[in-house]
Amino acid sequence: MHINNSSIMYMKGRLMILYKYLPSMRIDVIENLHIRFTQLSSLNDPFEMYHCFDSRENRNLFNEAVNKADELWISLSEKEKLEENGNYLNCLNELNDWLYNTEINMSMTKSLSDYLNDKIGILSLSECFSNPLMWSHYADQYRGFVIGFNSDHEWFKKPDAFGEPTSIIKVKYLERKSVISPNSASVNQVLGEKSKHWEYEKEYRLTCNFSGFKVHPLSKSCLDEFGNKIFLAQIPLDVISCIYLGPRIDINTENKIIEIVKRNRIVCDLFKGYFDDYSIKFESISA
Repeated sequence: MHINNSSIMYMKGRLMILYKYLPSMRIDVIENLHIRFTQLSSLNDPFEMYHCFDSRENRNLFNEAVNKADELWISLSEKEKLEENGNYLNCLNELNDWLYNTEINMSMTKSLSDYLNDKIGILSLSECFSNPLMWSHYADQYRGFVIGFNSDHEWFKKPDAFGEPTSIIKVKYLERKSVISPNSASVNQVLGEKSKHWEYEKEYRLTCNFSGFKVHPLSKSCLDEFGNKIFLAQIPLDVISCIYLGPRIDINTENKIIEIVKRNRIVCDLFKGYFDDYSIKFESISA
């Protein structure tokens, strides 16, 4: 049986399958049934760590404070003005310093990203399993594989910092970074926007709260190349819906994956890719 992107959505009915592209060396994901939730600073887009904040609210507060100081100054007698002149000037200087420092902190939004970096992990998924660029960039130049996850599963509703279930974040692709209000910024807005350059990924994000999360002993190294801890989350067997093998996958890797699927009793559809014109098509194979 041959398959393409539209037919898989038809076969699965209303189920939304989201896909993780992996290189051939990462067969441990299905072997050990653990996958990493990654910090912002370990993702491959460095712009994830920087955001644009709207400082107008702070400027409005500053203007209100200055106006009140001016009103108070005008109400003073000449004698009182002479006595309070130093205090008045100090007050204005302090307000100016506050605004200046606040705007610097707002423009240096890395502080927010550092906070999220410590608290939240991200699992990047795609709505498409047959994108040639994704296979080339993330699946070892077509030698890797793709895991399809059933996004209706409870695994996709991990608790946030307040214990509430999270929802999948559909990434928006923008020409310019949106301006975030410091008083109304949401995690979805901060984590769910990327440059138009990444639009081909058609990314969805599953987030995980690191609070109480421990580095799993399966991690051979506690830190990655960016100095971040490696947090692994367990994958339930029934969240795996399908596995796609790349057109260039090594026969030994292919056999290992099939063996692992059998051994772990993963009930899923298996497909093997092949090149057709400028696209990748898949045919069903047996485990």
